[in-house]
Amino acid sequence: MKKILNNSGVTFIELLLYISIFLVIVPLLLTISVNAVQLDKRHNIEKQINIDSQFMIERIFNLITSTKKIDMANSAFNDTEGKISLVMQDDSIINIILNPITKKILITEGGVTSAISSDNARVEKLYFEKISDNLNDPDIVLGVNVRMEIGGLEELSVLQNYVILANLELGDFDEDGTPDYFDKFPRHPECSGDADNDGICDELDNCPVNFNPFQEDFDGNNIGSACDSEDYDYLVAFTCSPDQFLLDLINETPPIPTGTLKNVLMSASPLSPDVLWATITRDPLMSEGNLKSVLIYNTKLPDDVFDAVMEMEYLPQGHKNHIEQAQEDAEDYAWQGQT
Repeated sequence: MKKILNNSGVTFIELLLYISIFLVIVPLLLTISVNAVQLDKRHNIEKQINIDSQFMIERIFNLITSTKKIDMANSAFNDTEGKISLVMQDDSIINIILNPITKKILITEGGVTSAISSDNARVEKLYFEKISDNLNDPDIVLGVNVRMEIGGLEELSVLQNYVILANLELGDFDEDGTPDYFDKFPRHPECSGDADNDGICDELDNCPVNFNPFQEDFDGNNIGSACDSEDYDYLVAFTCSPDQFLLDLINETPPIPTGTLKNVLMSASPLSPDVLWATITRDPLMSEGNLKSVLIYNTKLPDDVFDAVMEMEYLPQGHKNHIEQAQEDAEDYAWQGQT
């Protein structure tokens, strides 16, 4: 039996095989080539988006870190179309906001609005999250977390997320020269540090290196008792003092320091109703904390004094609860007419 050959010497079967290979290989190669081009294009787009996004982030970061404080009333936090209003060092206002339609970030400065955007990307979401001070003061912000979601104009690109922490490096709410980030009293221009962590700023603390939150000064020499050994001998003289002496001391003008008065009254306890009442009505010259200490130390209070204390509007409910509990626990420690 003879093979059927064409003019080139290739059999018909071999020809069909070549055609089949061609029909399979060429589309495969074309697919690989197209995918490679698309991947390369996607890579370049995402690379450019990342570059553009870094520029946007750095622009926002530089503005926030150089601001004096955040204008809370005109800022929107935890919002996908976030807005932040910055009070700059010269008291000018800069607003940063996301335009939800154009997907561009708008910056308004001096009445002029400009956009920071990209030919390759759109800003899908812009979040501002405030970082509060230790006391959670609603008006004071120490820094801001900025979150952006960026999408490419090309459908090939994927959504990218960017997060930065921008501390208010120059933020100074009370304008005392100490940035809020380091200022333990950001609302008080006369205070900034508190070396002994007693809640009294160093500039006003009568003993800045010793913990003395009540600022006791038994002998009134403007040196805190916590660092003045002579004060303890001074305090002993007031123990079991006559009522009239205590009344004169309470009503003294100018008043003696509230910390000193607290220690005198506690050392002279138990106190008569007249002395207790004079102490209560000395408000606001005696602080809430000192008054609470005196009243708790003088359990059990006479009924009329206790009732009057419970009706005091300026005394916090927490203090009243402590005093009420002290009355319930008291048995023998109460004024019995002796001084």
